[in-house]
Amino acid sequence: EDRWAGGGWGSVQPGELRWMLPAMRRVEGRVHFAGEHTSLWAAWMNGALESAERVAAEILHADGQPRKAAELIASST
Repeated sequence: EDRWAGGGWGSVQPGELRWMLPAMRRVEGRVHFAGEHTSLWAAWMNGALESAERVAAEILHADGQPRKAAELIASST
């Protein structure tokens, strides 16, 4: 019965992800962006987990460990 607890819902209009998703996922130097909003599963916990795996693989790849990055992606599917 917490008056400050509630919920929200995020949604996008048809075609918006075509340009927004690449922009939200773009790496800026050493900064990688994760979160459900950077996933096709926007507004869902699954999107947060998917984006965390994606960013972990990006970091491994950038660190010169493409094999570990590929193993991470393969293990999550």
